[in-house]
Amino acid sequence: MGCKDTDSSSADTPEVKSESQTSASANAEISETPTPDDGQSEEKSSDEVQSIKAENSQTDSQVLEQYKIILSQADSYPYDSTGSNIPTGNYKYALVQMQSDNPIPALLLSQETQNGLYFIRVFQYNPDDQTMSQPSETITEGTAGVGGFRGSLGIMRDGNGLSLTEVSSGTGDMSVSRVTLEGGSISTSPEWNGRLGDSVPEALNSETINWNDVSNTDALDNWTAVTSNSTEASNNTENSSEGTALESSEAPEEAALPEDSGRIVFQGTIDNYSYDQVIALQGTPDPNGGSSTGMSYHLIVLDTPQVMDLRSGGDPGTRSGEVSMIRIFNSEGLSQYNGQHLTFSIDPNQTYWPSDTSLPVGQPGTSDIKVLN
Repeated sequence: MGCKDTDSSSADTPEVKSESQTSASANAEISETPTPDDGQSEEKSSDEVQSIKAENSQTDSQVLEQYKIILSQADSYPYDSTGSNIPTGNYKYALVQMQSDNPIPALLLSQETQNGLYFIRVFQYNPDDQTMSQPSETITEGTAGVGGFRGSLGIMRDGNGLSLTEVSSGTGDMSVSRVTLEGGSISTSPEWNGRLGDSVPEALNSETINWNDVSNTDALDNWTAVTSNSTEASNNTENSSEGTALESSEAPEEAALPEDSGRIVFQGTIDNYSYDQVIALQGTPDPNGGSSTGMSYHLIVLDTPQVMDLRSGGDPGTRSGEVSMIRIFNSEGLSQYNGQHLTFSIDPNQTYWPSDTSLPVGQPGTSDIKVLN
């Protein structure tokens, strides 16, 4: 259900250059490019630098013009080929890097429907030939009113495409696929299959997409090819690594955990976490389309993920799984410990795995928590 084919013939396609014009222009550029003599300095002169800046500025203007045309006619594109989902009239967009070798981000255009699903079109401007790639397929995310489908789209952290997480709340089956642009079409490649509550491989962790209403073009206006995200991403990665190392060096020394009469004992940090913080902690997109981003979650985030045998929500019996955080219900008296690193214990018979995809996804919740120190 993640991708659907649609007929894009009714869409107004922004004017682009023909391939013959592009080829002739490219050949002319190649034939006129001088070959530096041996010993000639390869450093760019001031004039060359200014020329490159001018070309980048021209590219920026072309991208902005083309993408704004698309936003202005958002309701004219086909999205749901089945015709069974009624649009609400609300559209949003995002700029994402789908091709690591293309400095121009792709434009995602999302149509909201009345049953909680979003159908997403992808547009990719190609600066080399000044053409617009607009695959006919759509990507689906959100929460279906019937059928138990949950889909969520994110950005692959390796810069190669999007991450599509799909969950069937009826069966508990879960999958992660990589969505890329291949030859003008959307390609969806399965990367991982598992069950709700299983840990997704770290290599498939994704980043949240920042969506904007089509009436607000600030995200477009503030983007420039000159200010590439690559340097910023590199700096962020380095800072993140340094921060992780610092946190690791400051972490408390491991000690033998006390016993507590058959209860499960663990160490972690208790606090209130925002919606964005929970998404960042889990490293996967929210599979629940339309979730309230203003919610607060009272959690204990474990120092180290721990396998626990807990009650199955909605089903008799218990099951084992890896726990990285625990949601606290009826937390009266525990708020005084917020922000503290402590030793806790829980009653496994009063702690339940979720029966749905509510946040934090696949992590248990309980109202029976003791603070041991």
